Amino acid sequence: MKLNDIWTDISGVMGGSKEYLNFDTQKPEALLKRIILASSSTNDIVLDFFLGSGTTTAAAQKLKRKWIGIEIGDYFEYLVLPRMKEVLAGFGKHESCGISKEEKWQGGGFFKYHTLEQYEDALENIEFEKPQKTLYKFSDYFIKYMLEWETKNSKTFLNLDEMKDPFNYKLKIIENYQQKTVNVDLIETFNYLIGLNVSRYEVLQENGRKYVFVFGEKDGKRIAIVWRSIKDIDFEKDKEIIEAKLKEFEPDEIYINGEALVKGFRHIEPEFKALMFKGGM
Repeated sequence: MKLNDIWTDISGVMGGSKEYLNFDTQKPEALLKRIILASSSTNDIVLDFFLGSGTTTAAAQKLKRKWIGIEIGDYFEYLVLPRMKEVLAGFGKHESCGISKEEKWQGGGFFKYHTLEQYEDALENIEFEKPQKTLYKFSDYFIKYMLEWETKNSKTFLNLDEMKDPFNYKLKIIENYQQKTVNVDLIETFNYLIGLNVSRYEVLQENGRKYVFVFGEKDGKRIAIVWRSIKDIDFEKDKEIIEAKLKEFEPDEIYINGEALVKGFRHIEPEFKALMFKGGM
């Protein structure tokens, strides 16, 4: 059937509907289904810059699309996140409606969500070598000098000393107008920075510490990345553990945080910092 310019065969989502999430601009899943099917194929990536109530990602998941959703509103935590968990579970308060029945949707899949550091968070983590200094009194040139040299060990600019224990790297953030300290996922951040297509993770408890091995590909090369705390480490034992695991994968390139006795590896830290601030401040 040839469609008109105005689609009148799909009803909006109103109060009283099982699909309704009490979100003013919520769209019906049937509408997003039509748009997604008309503009993409199975396994394509669907992107919604203003995710709202999460209808785009819910419909995309049920239609076997990959998806990326972006939302700045705090309702993400209590609206979108629970909704997507129900979608993947295949049941829940709102999962007996929308396009679930017609798509014979029973759940499945996985997703990851990230909270990105905001500009205000970066400012919150600036620390000067001499704490009594302030930015407000100085010219632009001097501010640039101070940010480049006087704050070089601030966590917001990647404090390399703190990366000796990569699973405990923390930043201050502002949430609900209150300051709080949170862990930063350096592993995932580095994967993004180098553009790694991750194939698998492996976690070991050896040598009195946790090891995280990340295996993947980039530009046709097999990449292995090794993370562990190097505080009070036995480097000889460390070498045995890393080489035994890498032998299974036979990587073309190896990245390791901190020092190591493994031959031919690249240090994570300088690569991390160079990619993070590529193009200058």
